[in-house]
Amino acid sequence: MKLRTGALLLAISFFSLVTPAQQKEQGTIIDEVQMYVSPDANAQKLARATRGRDVPLVMERTKIGDQSWAHVLIIVDVDRERETNRQITGWVPSKVVISTATPNADQVIFGEAVDSENQAEQRGGRKHAAEDAMRLYYRIYDYWPNSPLAGEAFIARNEPGLAQPDRR
Repeated sequence: MKLRTGALLLAISFFSLVTPAQQKEQGTIIDEVQMYVSPDANAQKLARATRGRDVPLVMERTKIGDQSWAHVLIIVDVDRERETNRQITGWVPSKVVISTATPNADQVIFGEAVDSENQAEQRGGRKHAAEDAMRLYYRIYDYWPNSPLAGEAFIARNEPGLAQPDRR
């Protein structure tokens, strides 16, 4: 009886440790945005995050006044040759963070990727729009592999007309 109770407690503790890791909120940035030290547009600026950058962790969300903020970890630079990346923690407006907790996130990100791709094809279009589109397509495939858009995003991401940026 004690052995059964001990095994049951061990199983419960194991599953309680596994569950929070599976519920980690992650996502991407859908617009170029300034990162801040604290949730305030007048706070010290840290870095500029571009569209499609990986947000492996949304640590906290808060609302100050009428502005919603997200405390995030963003991968802002990847060196493929050295296999290193630069990560920055800071605050960004919540409206630019599309995460695993966002309803229809795959559709929102796919729409932003198509928009970036269209801008890249325009004469005099936005600089680095093709790279942004590639990163956004990759996010769908990375975070929502079961989405009906994942296959289309994977194909679009590998089109010869788009530049091949770093994946993070």
